[in-house]
Amino acid sequence: MSSWKNLWLCVSLLMLLCGIYQLSPLKNACLKGCQHPLMFAAKYYQPGNMGAFRMGLRHGGECIGCCLALMIVMFPLGMMNVVWMGLFTILMYEEKNAKFGTGLSKVAGWILVAAGGLSIAMSVSVLILQ
Repeated sequence: MSSWKNLWLCVSLLMLLCGIYQLSPLKNACLKGCQHPLMFAAKYYQPGNMGAFRMGLRHGGECIGCCLALMIVMFPLGMMNVVWMGLFTILMYEEKNAKFGTGLSKVAGWILVAAGGLSIAMSVSVLILQ
């Protein structure tokens, strides 16, 4: 199997897995924490420098959990096309800041699952037809 076919299959699988993560309860929980930083600060407030450090680590973890899957998909797509990088950046911004961010996250997840599944089917059919 040639290297471009391996790459195609890997990126397709990556899109499928990241789409599944977009639909997961973990993504939803991280998104909710990252969308409302003032509510996060009120809920998890800890006094002192170490308290602020622990709060920052926790909030940073939630923000990474919120955007990690899209950043993983954006890496191979962005290397191929700057337009994809821009679209995924806008998607992450809207997920965090728009009222409909949670719904947008689900739509993006289903699109990634469909695109990944279709792309896997196409790459497997190319392998079979050889």
